[in-house]
This record gives sequence, structure tokens and C-alpha cells, in this order.
Amino acid sequence: MEDQRAWSDASYKTYVRPLALPWPFVMEQGVRNQQSVELLITDKRGSTVAPAYEQGRREDAHVTLENRRARGYLPRNRRCHPPGPDFCGAGSSRLAEEAPPATAAVAFRPTAGHDHEHLRGFAEIGRGATDEPACVLELVVPGQHSVDDELREVAAMARDASLNLSAVIVSPAADRRSTLPGSAWPSCPPLAEIYRAARGAFPGLSIGGGVLSYFTELTRKRPPVDLLDFVSHCTCPIVHAADDLSVMQTLEAMPYIVRSARAIIGEDKPYRIGPSTIGMRQNPYGSRVMDNPNNCRITMTSHDPRQTSLFAAAWMIGYAAATAEGRLQALTIGALTGPLGLASSTTAGAVLYYPAFYTARGLADLGGHQRFRCYSRPA
Repeated sequence: MEDQRAWSDASYKTYVRPLALPWPFVMEQGVRNQQSVELLITDKRGSTVAPAYEQGRREDAHVTLENRRARGYLPRNRRCHPPGPDFCGAGSSRLAEEAPPATAAVAFRPTAGHDHEHLRGFAEIGRGATDEPACVLELVVPGQHSVDDELREVAAMARDASLNLSAVIVSPAADRRSTLPGSAWPSCPPLAEIYRAARGAFPGLSIGGGVLSYFTELTRKRPPVDLLDFVSHCTCPIVHAADDLSVMQTLEAMPYIVRSARAIIGEDKPYRIGPSTIGMRQNPYGSRVMDNPNNCRITMTSHDPRQTSLFAAAWMIGYAAATAEGRLQALTIGALTGPLGLASSTTAGAVLYYPAFYTARGLADLGGHQRFRCYSRPA
């Protein structure tokens, strides 16, 4: 069995045998293969047969604190600014002004042709925002030449663009693709070399690492945590299934993910997650994310139809609650505009705010406040 909670699926998947063993393999004739599954079923008597809303009743609910002891602090809210017209179109400056204060994570990938013009665009949007804090640069390191030279070149472009940075997350381009256990790892500069070069190129900034893809890849290639100021990864709920129930059930897996991440990086290391949205930002298991011309619920697409709906807002609230045990330093919940955005803008400058925009604003207001465990019950 494969524990698919690593992808945030609330499910398991049958496999022939562990991927860590050599493959392909031969099944000899006459050799018996046997598996067994043990189920533990618990009788929880006294539970409600059906929720009140299904019974046509509207009831008040009481929220009760478990105790008066704070369980840490709520994470700072972040949003991701992808390069290109989806973000830098007309209306984006106005949206940045009206968006809740939140540290922006700006995605920069030289291997995709991103250059100083993209960084200037990010800086321009930031200057138009009210009380815009310093942003985090998500930098994909090409690893094609000297890592020191590559990082110093990007640092020079950021300075030339007057981009206000507080931190840099660095990850090699080779790690954008998943490498299965038992496979040969692609050629890639050592992570320790990349982190050392990042500190030299961006002195005084926090240096983060981990993966720009999903928790599964973090478990497969664990970074030298001692060399980092913080560790980050993302999740995506539509890797294997995209129906409403499966997407909402991924929230059940998030507490297990953050516990496992803490076991890997330690209890005291600053820990960040995101950007994590329903739509897939980047596909480490294929060459691209899937097109969705019919606006359907399909796996591995960046254009998920629920992003503009109350469903995405509810999922975002559930995500913040489900990751609370991880004591996140920051949570990135999407972009301003584009397929993973909180709103859309027209060429005329008009802005349409999605329900998730108001959810993000509420989470931003809560960031940094004490966190308490609580329960709800009917009045």
C-alpha cells in the first residue's frame, strides 16, 4: 500500500511492492504472492444521523475553547505573484492597493526566460500597494553554470529593479521534476553549495529551501536543514482526484503532513507552506499542467472552476485550520489574479473579487495573533 497522504490525498493506493526496491522486476511462475489488510472499525454511538442543515433546521452553535492556554501563533499570510500578463495586467495595481497587507512571494525562473523586466514588474506593483511589506523571492536556480555566478546575476537584477526583499527561497531547476525512489537522480549542484551561494549573493536576507513543489518531493530529497533559515513546500489537492468530496477530504491529510514535516525539519525550524491552492501551480510529474478548456473538475490543471466560488473560500479556511499544528511561520494561499488568483481584472481596470479574496483578507488580519484550540457544538 502507498500512503497517498504524502500528496494530501485522504486515501491509500495499492502497489505491487515498495518503489525503493529495484524495478522493473520479474514475477516467477509458481511463486505465490500474498497480501493482507486489517481493518479496525470503531462504533461511535451518539453521533448525529444527519447535519442540521440537511434536516432543514437552522441552529445556533456555541464555540468553546479547549482551555485558556495559547497553542502558538497564527501564520503570516502570503500571496504569490507569478510573472507574466496574468499578474501584471491592467487593474493589478489597484488590486494590490486594495488587497490585505501580506508578504508577496514572487516567482522567478530564469530557465523559463524570466529576466530583469519581470523583477521590475514585481517592484512596480509593490510600490503601488499600500503598506506593502518586503517580498520573498522564489528562485529556481538553473544549475547550468557556476551557481555563484547564476545567483549573483539574479541578485544584481533584483537590486537594479529596486525589489524590496526580505527572504529568498532557492531550489535547483532539476528538482522541479519528481524523481521516483530507485531512479537515478538528475545532474544537480549539491544543495549545500546552492545555499552557501545564496547567502553570498543575498547577504542579510533569510535563506529558505526545501522544494517549490509538493511535500512528497521534500520527503524524497531532504535538505540540509541546518544551512537554512526556514523550510518550505507546497501541496495540491487535485494530483490524483478532482471531485468535490476528494478535494475537501484532502484537509484530513494536512495534519499528518505537517507532523511529518516537523519530524524531518525539527520542532524549532521556521516552517512555511505554499503557494497551495486547489489548482495546480506546477506539475512535477509531467511536462506541464493540463489544459481545461471546458472548465471541468479535472486533475493536474491550474484552471480549476472552483477558484472563483465559495468552495475555494471554505477550502482555504479549512486549510489554515488543518495546518495549525505545524506552527507555520507563513502560509501562501494563492495569487492576486490569474488562474490561482483571488480576483480578476479586466483591460479596462475593473476588478472582480472572488469569495477567496475576503477569506484571504480575514486570514491576513489574524496573522500573528495567538492561536487556541476550540470546538463547536449546538446551542
